[in-house]
Amino acid sequence: MKKVEIKDQKSTSTNGGKKSFLNPHEVIALVLTTFICGFILLPKFTANKTSEFKASSLEDYVLLGYGVSAITAAGSKDSPFHTDVYFMYYEDNGTDAEYARVNDIFQYTVPKIHALSDRYNYYYTETIYPDEEGFFVDSILNHSIPNPAVVYQKTNPFPQSETRLNNLRVLNENLNKGPLEIPFDLYNLLTIGKEMTIYTNSGYNMFVGSLSSFWDQQNDLTNNDYPQLNDPRANTDEGRANRTLVDRLQSYIPLTEEEVNSTLSLSTVDGKYYANFVAPGVEVGDLTITVGGIAKGYCNEIIETQMQSNELGKGVIYGGASSINALSGYIDPSLPWKLAIQSNAVANSANGFDAKAFGFSYLGAFGMSTSGGDSLWSNYYFEDDEGNIFHRHHIIDARTGEPSNYGIVDVNVLSNFLTGSRLDALTTALMCLPISEGENLLENIRQDYTAEDNDILYGAWLLQAGNTNVFNIKAEAEYIPLLSELNDVKISKI
Repeated sequence: MKKVEIKDQKSTSTNGGKKSFLNPHEVIALVLTTFICGFILLPKFTANKTSEFKASSLEDYVLLGYGVSAITAAGSKDSPFHTDVYFMYYEDNGTDAEYARVNDIFQYTVPKIHALSDRYNYYYTETIYPDEEGFFVDSILNHSIPNPAVVYQKTNPFPQSETRLNNLRVLNENLNKGPLEIPFDLYNLLTIGKEMTIYTNSGYNMFVGSLSSFWDQQNDLTNNDYPQLNDPRANTDEGRANRTLVDRLQSYIPLTEEEVNSTLSLSTVDGKYYANFVAPGVEVGDLTITVGGIAKGYCNEIIETQMQSNELGKGVIYGGASSINALSGYIDPSLPWKLAIQSNAVANSANGFDAKAFGFSYLGAFGMSTSGGDSLWSNYYFEDDEGNIFHRHHIIDARTGEPSNYGIVDVNVLSNFLTGSRLDALTTALMCLPISEGENLLENIRQDYTAEDNDILYGAWLLQAGNTNVFNIKAEAEYIPLLSELNDVKISKI
């Protein structure tokens, strides 16, 4: 049997000092989570195998996807979603051609979705869609990726003939200026974002971009030494000014189905796709769309489809720990995946800073998403004058204008039928709902989306008692048999 070496393990791309799709402290947190806490959701290999393929360590996987980048209009290389995005591929007696094809799919897909989703940077159309009109007006899902795929790496100066890609930044700046033609995959992302905003009653809301930017700065403990002094709930001049700002930005956010549809309309004319972003009386920048909560999941969907169409259906797509898709069962299909789910909130000096929150075991292919407010150096607790405690983090509740505050640190959802983008939107919504309402939402989805008898959708909530080291997990009854307690985090039925 061929011994597979790990390839391209380190990302060499940078963002050239540009504003990131995720903010800098989120990037640091994700990198440290990966390299300090260990790879989230890697299998714990079992010694006894019945298959001829005997995996005993990570060396039996090929890690593909590192080094992928999208070229900004400023000429910098922007790493995909500013996190580690890769595919763990395994194939008994796999060939170099198979591994190269997997890498083609990553190199071709990830930069496009990243560039379209980026609300901070500009890109050139020719860089992201070079001479391929078909990919601009239809989804990558519906086309065969060239073999081999060409990775375009352009440098400054860009020719004057190049045109700016109409991505999410351009759309946000087109507020109240009429319909804007956009590429199909951005149109599709916005369609999903609208659908999930309406379906979750704004538990997930795609219009929180401006509020998210404010809270990203407020929660940045690397640059904000005393966030309690200017917290919007603080009884200080800075706090009251920020409260006024948050209230104003929140008032612009559409919450109901009618408001969402009137704020963002999507249409097709002569085979082209258009978005019209309208908020009368609102200045550009005061209301912005973000698809950060669903873009990685959507990218996973495209990669999974392309992998399967190329008969490369063995492995796991890892999208920065929050978006996971196992395309196949474990190496030995008679054995389950055994995974460790981690949360930075759990790590403390008493347990040696071990971030493992609970174990997970599942037989077969699956999708998994985790959302939470546990990012390192970007969350804190605040107590107001009345003794109310608020957890500040990056998951924004559109209905309050503040980070969600239901005592929930992380939400984890397992599904074998829900698409990656909708799964990611769902965990965001569950962070912004009391658990009882979250249960109802999961049940609604089970009724509305399931099609097969073996379709599953299970949820688990990691809860923290204020700013303490007391944690417990509330899980749906069907999920509990798949979970195990780690680091004294107790699991109980909701």
